[in-house]
Amino acid sequence: MAKFIKQVTVTGADDTTDIKTLLGITRAYPFVEFGILISQKQQGNCRFPSMDWLMHLMEASLPYRYGQPFNLNLSAHLCGAWLRQLCLGHTTIWDVSEPWLSVFKRVQLNFHGEPHRIDDSFYPVLLQGGKKQYIFQMDGVNNHLLAKALYHRVNAVPFFDRSHGSGTLPDDWPKPILDLYCGYAGGLSPENLAGQLDKMSFVVERRHIWIDAETHLRSNNDYHFDIDKVVRFVEIAKPYTLKSKAEALRR
Repeated sequence: MAKFIKQVTVTGADDTTDIKTLLGITRAYPFVEFGILISQKQQGNCRFPSMDWLMHLMEASLPYRYGQPFNLNLSAHLCGAWLRQLCLGHTTIWDVSEPWLSVFKRVQLNFHGEPHRIDDSFYPVLLQGGKKQYIFQMDGVNNHLLAKALYHRVNAVPFFDRSHGSGTLPDDWPKPILDLYCGYAGGLSPENLAGQLDKMSFVVERRHIWIDAETHLRSNNDYHFDIDKVVRFVEIAKPYTLKSKAEALRR
């Protein structure tokens, strides 16, 4: 079986999610990254955690808190007004988010297939966010921003989700861009993951990628992040993942 997945991102933990459960998943599956949706307007609602929850997440993510000798792998999925302000070169998100944003190693810019006005100061402001990796959605509308970010020496990577977050499977998976670290999402679920990974393996060949799921990891009523579905999802992905140095040391 081909091993080509470096990370499995599971997105949508919110105030209904026990943070200690996330720590347990990380211990069992060190390749898991938790995608956390960040929005000024939506915070505290379904899928969008409150500031209080984010502060608890920050505390828990530090090594040796709760007795764990490791960090949580976290990506901030930035949405709405804070993203639009960032695109215009405003530092609002950095100003209001310290120190909790510091625990996120990666920041995903959720353009969702909508054109965004971009100021020239956008790229320097990204660099002000520290040594983070920025995930650019290849949505058919904002694809050109990736090349500009790379030109400005931003640590930028492409993310393919043709469903624009709607959770719909694509007809086919696009090939990776050059030798960049690429992400893939769109309709992935515990029910279809094995088959879709087999399809991806032919497209990505020997490239290392990450996958992301959100919609199909929710409870049936969409009220909460369904941990049982998450565990099923990552168990299916596990045989396709690269064995990390951290995992080897932990065993």
